[in-house]
Amino acid sequence: MRAMLESVLQSRLRWPALIILVMIFYPLYGHFGERQNRREVLAGGRDAIALIERSAGLQSVMLAWVDSNGQARIGEARTRKQVSGREFAGKHVAIQY
Repeated sequence: MRAMLESVLQSRLRWPALIILVMIFYPLYGHFGERQNRREVLAGGRDAIALIERSAGLQSVMLAWVDSNGQARIGEARTRKQVSGREFAGKHVAIQY
């Protein structure tokens, strides 16, 4: 009887434990992907001056710049601080892309 009860408890805990592990490890993929992208840009990127157009969220801003081919580009950048986007809107910053 005890072995049967332990077996039922183990099977009931298996899926919730798996879901919790997925929730813990899911953000790590994005974190390591962003770090790899940052390394690649810093190693072989090009310098430019960008205009911060507006805040795109708590930790991101929309940038506009002209690349080395003369084409206008728009992109989103993270600011690392939650309120940084609002205070930098309208300013020029140095970027690498």
